[in-house]
Parts: sequence; C-alpha cells; structure tokens
Amino acid sequence: MQATTVRAKDIRLRPTGYGVLFGAVVAAITLGSLNYNNNLGLLLAFLLSGMALASLLHTRRNLTGLQILAATARPVFAGETAVYELLVCAEALPGRSVSFSFQQSPAVCQDMITHLPRRLSLRVPANHRGRLDPGPLRLETRYPFGLFRSVVRIALDLGCLVYPKPVAGAFAAAENQARSGSEGGKEVAGMDDFKGLQPYLPGEPLERIYWKAFSRGQGLQIKQFSGTAGAFIVFDWNSIKSAGVENKISLLCDAVLKAHRFNLVYGLNLPGQSIPPAAGNTHRQGCLKALALFGTAPVPS
Repeated sequence: MQATTVRAKDIRLRPTGYGVLFGAVVAAITLGSLNYNNNLGLLLAFLLSGMALASLLHTRRNLTGLQILAATARPVFAGETAVYELLVCAEALPGRSVSFSFQQSPAVCQDMITHLPRRLSLRVPANHRGRLDPGPLRLETRYPFGLFRSVVRIALDLGCLVYPKPVAGAFAAAENQARSGSEGGKEVAGMDDFKGLQPYLPGEPLERIYWKAFSRGQGLQIKQFSGTAGAFIVFDWNSIKSAGVENKISLLCDAVLKAHRFNLVYGLNLPGQSIPPAAGNTHRQGCLKALALFGTAPVPS
C-alpha cells in the first residue's frame, strides 16, 4: 500500500463531555461577572477561554502529518484473531496520546515521535471465512486537556484472508480419488502402508510420534509409512458425503492440512475450480485460499 498522510482538512473536531461542561462553567462565570461588575471574574473567564482555545489548536495539530507507512495482515483460520500490523510515523510534529483502532478492535494508544516509525498491532476477531475487512482505521486524540476530540478515519483497503475452520474427518474418505502416475514405482514416503518406526528428528510432525513406545521408555519414535512413487491424492468436493457447504469446506480444509503435514502430493477439485496435484507451502496456501473464498468472491489467478 502507498503511504497515507493525515491532512488538516480531514480532521473532525468536536468538544468532549468535559469540554461542554467547561464551556458552561466559563459562560456562567462570564455572565455572573458582568452582572456584578466583577473584573477579576471576567479576567478568570478570559483566562479559561484562552486555555480552551489553545487546547483546541493543539488537539487539531496533534493528528496533522501522521503517516500510515504500511499495513499488513497474515491469514488466519476462522475462530482465531486477525492481527493487523501497522507502521506509523509522525512526519513533522509529534503526536501525543494518539489512539488507533478499527471498528471491532480495542484501541491502542501511542505517543508518536517525529521521524521515528512505530509498529502497532490491532486485533480483530475473525469469525467467518473469506476476506475480513476491518473497515476504516480510526485515529483519535484528546490531548492536551481532554476538552476537544480530534478524529480522522482512513480507508486502507486492507483485507485479511480467513481460512475455513478445519473439522476433523476421516482422511481416507478423500482417498477414493487417489491415482498413480506409474505402476510398480519405487517405494517413497507416504501414508499407504505402515513400514516401521524410526528415531524422532526435530521438525518431524508430532502427529506421527508413537507415544506407546515413549511410555515404555523406548524414547521418541515416529511411525514411518510407505507409498508408491508418482502417486497423488485428489480431494474432491463430490466425494464428501456431508450436508451443508460450510461443513464440506471445513472437512476439505482439514484434509489439506493433514496431507501437507505428511508431505503428500495432493490436488483439490471444487465446483468450477480445479487445483492440480502438487506439494509445498505455496500449494497449501493456494488450496486454503480457494476454500476460503469459495462461494464468496472469484479467486484471482
């Protein structure tokens, strides 16, 4: 995204509740002093009015020149919390007690120092799959006296991709689409047949640890499976016998995650879209993205 700078004309200035009360007190002092010809009372009223005017000017300037340099959000699964990372900097004037928030996120208050970028994290609940639009970024300050409130809203066009919430299902139910590119190929790592146990190495999937051996004092060992070279799995929408679109998507999401953990070559068939078999993090993200956006928006190529 391009850097966005807060301009003075974009700032909305309103009195706070304390500011309204302060104005009423000053007005009462002014009227009373005029009625009783009290010069000290008038002097106090003028002094308080000058403080209010200075507060108004400082509150407005407190947001002027703030820059949103960058904004990113990593994909999450439905039910988790999306974290939006913002890089903010004060261009010319320092900003005191500036709060940053989205509509559904708690406000984060930060003092801004001129030309010193600050990294902020705003958390928004991600309850549904698809693209999570947090809405405009809201900047607010009541500095210095809390009599006035400066507010500006910035449209960042920042969306977070929310993957479906995985629901555990029978992994074998999706294997009816398994194919083999060649018959009689050499044996490779897979999950077709149990081959044996081998010592655990850092980085191995925890799901493959054989805990019974560990309980017997035989140390950490993992279950090793074997398959056929050239074999791959295609997870097909029509092979999932489940009622409801969201339930099917959640089951397919779980199948994709399991296949990735076991380093399998797998593909995905959805109505109107087919992802050819592959492996790796890029392929995993592509499949999860297709599931996240299925039925909500066209998936970019």
